[in-house]
Amino acid sequence: MVQPSGKSVILFLTFFLLTASLQAKTEPKHPIWPVRGGLDKTPYRAQWVTFLKKGKLFKYKRKEFSSPYIFGDKLFVGSDSGFFYALNKKNGQKLWSYKGMAPINSTPAVLETKEGGRIFVGDDEGFLHAFNTETGQVLWHTDLGSEVASAPAINISRIFVSTMEGKIFALSVEDGKIIWEREHTSQGSEMTIRGTSSPVLDESMGRLYVGFSDGTLIAFSTDGKVIWEKSFASKKGFQDIDGTPLMDNDHLFVSTYSHGVYAVSKKNAQVLWSQDFGSAVRTLLVEDTLYVSGSDGHLYALNKKDGSKRWDIKLGTAALTAPIFYKETLAVGLSDSTMNFIRMSDGHLIAKRFAKKGISSDPIMDENRIYYLSNGGRVYSLKMIH
Repeated sequence: MVQPSGKSVILFLTFFLLTASLQAKTEPKHPIWPVRGGLDKTPYRAQWVTFLKKGKLFKYKRKEFSSPYIFGDKLFVGSDSGFFYALNKKNGQKLWSYKGMAPINSTPAVLETKEGGRIFVGDDEGFLHAFNTETGQVLWHTDLGSEVASAPAINISRIFVSTMEGKIFALSVEDGKIIWEREHTSQGSEMTIRGTSSPVLDESMGRLYVGFSDGTLIAFSTDGKVIWEKSFASKKGFQDIDGTPLMDNDHLFVSTYSHGVYAVSKKNAQVLWSQDFGSAVRTLLVEDTLYVSGSDGHLYALNKKDGSKRWDIKLGTAALTAPIFYKETLAVGLSDSTMNFIRMSDGHLIAKRFAKKGISSDPIMDENRIYYLSNGGRVYSLKMIH
């Protein structure tokens, strides 16, 4: 058997490294695509990218659903690898992390206290975790018995959490003790999509509004009593109310996945208007216009008073994230590709931004910066400049 010489091994390694270097130079890590007919310049400037995944370099088994949360100078986000992170929001540096026993695909929420912040996040095994925001110290864990896939709602003393099993819990902020729990038994089709609606806390009326997988919206009192319930179920498609309802004065905007966007009265759930397309994410209200990421890949602008359509644009065939905005520009992610920037006034596509493996979790806006987590386990920070 002929053994390769030391010189030939060195030549091979040199050729390999040179080829990899040339390939990296011809394939930019984070390309941008200004769209013809849009602004002269892209509406943002890239700030930083942080790769979250730890351990062996194997392919992620599924998408990332945890949306970032900003509190003070920190960005908090979970990951499908089971880690929960605190990052410096200015440069993406990892400040602390917690390794749980299950994927963390829900969005966290923070309560500010005299002693500092407390952050709460659920995991796929049904545990709700509480941490000190500054140090990452674990304050408590509570087992809720079913996957937590959405953000909790918080007041000064209680945390309200929805689970994939159709249960609503109220827990003590102090020690995580369960104060009450209620279960909604699904009456519709057993076919559902992954996700749950976050509870919406209406402190002015002492209520919680929660959507369920069978298309039912329920108003609970904060002590767990049912005030009213309304079914938006249809005979076709997925009934799920996964997008968190949006409050606006005396109204709620709510959507089911396949077939409807509705404006309803908070008092009694009377339907004020409806549209026949669906959505699985939260809506955005800016002045008198409601922006909705449809399940059909369209982004819609609706008149909030009567639901009439002002414009819509087809962004793709993959799932859309919830929309966010800065000045006159909307930003919406696609689960298979890019972050997209759209002019609010007429729905014109301005630019796109690459995201490794697409974006399934909702982006957030903090002052003039956008933060989002890609399915490749990367957190992106962009500074809006237009």
